[in-house]
Amino acid sequence: MQKEEFEARLGVEVTGSVYDRVEALYMAGPDDKDTFVTKLKRKGTVVAIQNEIIRELEKKIARTETYLTAAKARHSASYERPQAQEAHRRAEEILDSNTYYGNNHYLMGLEGSVTCQYALEYLRGEQL
Repeated sequence: MQKEEFEARLGVEVTGSVYDRVEALYMAGPDDKDTFVTKLKRKGTVVAIQNEIIRELEKKIARTETYLTAAKARHSASYERPQAQEAHRRAEEILDSNTYYGNNHYLMGLEGSVTCQYALEYLRGEQL
């Protein structure tokens, strides 16, 4: 039975995850399409499947939150070490020097084609 057929018989749209589980039940059973859907409605199977999927997603979310909390704690703890602070400071210096070099390189390329005023405006970030 196709998803669209199932939804038409059920009278409700379902997600792909729900349909995949319903289809597995249908394929494993002996019932025809109409009998199968009638039994599902009577037993509330679709709602049970939706609740099961929700519980699984909640568990995944909880595991992800736990992982992120632990990663954040590790990151915070490692940043407090002097070596990490020095590495961070050095990285900022390198970025600053690269930005300075990039600006100088850009301005040297503009040297013959723009006025000094434009170069000063560029350095101040007023226009590009």
